[in-house]
Amino acid sequence: MKKLTFHLLSNAHLDPVWFWDWREGLNEGVKTCRSMAALLEEFPFLRFSRGEATIYRQIERFDPELFEKIRAFHRAGRWDIIGGNLVQPDQNMPDTATQVRQFLLGQQYFRDTFGEPVRTAWSADCFGHSAGMPEIFRLAGFENFCFSRPAEAQLALPDDLFYWEGPGGSRILSCRLVIGWYGCGRDETLLRLNTALERYADSPRREIALGMGLGDHGGGTTRRQIREVLAWAESHPEVEVRFSTFSDYFNAARQEIAEGFEPPVYRGELNFCLRGCYSSMTGFKHRFRRTEALVRRAERSESVIRTALGQKPEGFHREWSDICFNTFHDILPGSSVERAYEEQSDWLGGAAHSARAREFAALNDLAATVAVRVPVPADDMPEAVPFLVFNPRPVAYCGPVELETNLDYRPLLGAVPGDKILEVRDENGVPVPFQEVEHEHHCYPEILWRQRVLCPVELPPFGWKVMTFGYVSHPEYAPAPAGHPAEALSEHVIGNGELEVRAVPGSYRIELLRNGEPFAGDGGISFALYRDPWGSWGDGSEEFDGIHLQELVELWRITEAKVLETGPERAALWVRFSGGRSQIELTLRLNRNSSRLEGAARILWLDRSVRLKMRMPQGDRVVYDVAGAEVTRGETGQVPGVRYARVFPDRPYSFAADSSYGFDNENGFFTLTLARGSRYSVSTMTAADEFPEHATERGELKLNFRLALGGDASALADELEFPPVTILTWPHSGERPGTGSLLPLPALENEGVELVTLEQESAGTLLATLQNRTLHPVTVRTAQGGEETLPPWQFRRVSLALKR
Repeated sequence: MKKLTFHLLSNAHLDPVWFWDWREGLNEGVKTCRSMAALLEEFPFLRFSRGEATIYRQIERFDPELFEKIRAFHRAGRWDIIGGNLVQPDQNMPDTATQVRQFLLGQQYFRDTFGEPVRTAWSADCFGHSAGMPEIFRLAGFENFCFSRPAEAQLALPDDLFYWEGPGGSRILSCRLVIGWYGCGRDETLLRLNTALERYADSPRREIALGMGLGDHGGGTTRRQIREVLAWAESHPEVEVRFSTFSDYFNAARQEIAEGFEPPVYRGELNFCLRGCYSSMTGFKHRFRRTEALVRRAERSESVIRTALGQKPEGFHREWSDICFNTFHDILPGSSVERAYEEQSDWLGGAAHSARAREFAALNDLAATVAVRVPVPADDMPEAVPFLVFNPRPVAYCGPVELETNLDYRPLLGAVPGDKILEVRDENGVPVPFQEVEHEHHCYPEILWRQRVLCPVELPPFGWKVMTFGYVSHPEYAPAPAGHPAEALSEHVIGNGELEVRAVPGSYRIELLRNGEPFAGDGGISFALYRDPWGSWGDGSEEFDGIHLQELVELWRITEAKVLETGPERAALWVRFSGGRSQIELTLRLNRNSSRLEGAARILWLDRSVRLKMRMPQGDRVVYDVAGAEVTRGETGQVPGVRYARVFPDRPYSFAADSSYGFDNENGFFTLTLARGSRYSVSTMTAADEFPEHATERGELKLNFRLALGGDASALADELEFPPVTILTWPHSGERPGTGSLLPLPALENEGVELVTLEQESAGTLLATLQNRTLHPVTVRTAQGGEETLPPWQFRRVSLALKR
């Protein structure tokens, strides 16, 4: 049998944020790399592997001499660039677009600074991996993947070395560092080598990877570890011990495969571990999800508009870098200290504002090219206010939009609420049906000045529409549209002819009916607290009670409900559920001719050592959106999902939300965790009264959700995250008509083709990352007039011509 070879992979895992803030983390990256460069100079046989472009950028800017040393070591094959990312992200919670951006930006940095892309993806410490990651890795150009979680006790694999196959058939050679972890403690070197010798002595595979070096706060390999390895190797001549890089190891493994070893194939997700992270710090998760969607929407809008206008956008690299940094596996999962979250929230806020400002500028520039006309007002009377409404999605939008403006530059003295003086018209001056809805202020309720209306509109893909809204003394009204109005049916019930929502004070649930029958089984939505004394990461030992969390503590009751809006276009019901210390307030909306329930929730949260779950009917199975894929699960305890889920009881339904990622599906309910009463960075079980000074996120938390019987769950999530955008504009001439579309080729309208990223490629063309999220091949036309076939679940980067 071939001699056993141990590849010692010297590395220094570094959390840029955890018990410390980002400033300490980034500077520690410089400090650690200086230490390792010194060791490489001292020991000519030593090799080192380091990932994360964010750390390299810090070195490049603040220690250029060290950076040049690293480049020299890299050219000599002694400093291996791994990971290919900006930071080591969580690989369960960021959506597909964010995971793709993480690696596209990371790989671009390494190509620019080291002259070549990274070939080995590396996830030292993240808490599980989505089933779609092999497809994302292939898109990013990776050939290999090395990781350490979940451990053997949490997930059995056919071998430590295997091909991980994605839903589209993409395979990546993968290795789990199964002995210990990604590094090793100062006193663990000999134990690790002896354990490996015992485990692999009779293995048919002779090339073995072992992590080596201190980690979490940097550090890397120590002189003592090097000396101990040298002494052990001298006393074990039957084993070849190499100080290797990740590239060295995978090259050796591939040679072994070429000589006849056949790694097994594993399909599916590499999960689960540390499940509490799916729903720790739900307020921060909501801010992250909101920023993620805002940047995606703004990038789409600006890229399409600027390309149509013959302009060159600057790109969203900075905003995506901000988002990607916050995917780090101790930030987004909710396991860092309080001051870190204050600063990371500020960081996200900057990206969100930048995205909004850039989107606003692009829409203004588009509006300048559109003919905007308003009805001629009577002498010395206010004119109607024009709006540009833009659809940031590659499919048509048909639904409501809100318009809000002042009716004049001063209050309309003499006009009072209830006067018929409002008028809405489309781009051709034709009256549009509308409903007056409540605005956000309650100042001077006895006079009319600022008003808000809700209008049904149709918008083409990536299209715009001009609408005007304002005061006239004798308004002209459009005929009522077809279909049943959305209206209040009683003081606690709203309906739209298809759906009915009931919230009766004193009851324990909201009743949902569709055509008079209970929605999806019992048809209810309820809220309850369940015992959860575990810390930020949840129950790390994966005990049954700690991952299923089914001990009911308190079932919340409806304490108040009232109708906020009643038709004809929309009905809204406000509902409050209360418990002993906390409560949730919901605004539930039904639109005319819609089969969706829209919900906005505000949680006032004070409870500890419990979690709040939103409960809906359980399914026999649930299909969850995850990064790069969908996965089907049954009763598995707490599990991660991203943008949507399709639940399959007798009458299937779709659910989308923009907050937590933590779901379960058992004991009669499909649930989303809305809040956890945990502590900052705590690993132990805690009673409700322990560490009150470190309790997480006391106060207001928010989320938005959509619920629909059957339907396209992905479209439901898109409607939630990418709604039409409306800006006030002014009358002017323009070469474009009052409505139109900037859609690239119809490729983007194919059902099941996900527009993952969109950016300008060159004058008149866009570069799109598309994923075929169906089970059959899809053909799209490219900018060059050719065709590109997208196999099921695979990604393609495709050039698309712009429609001018």
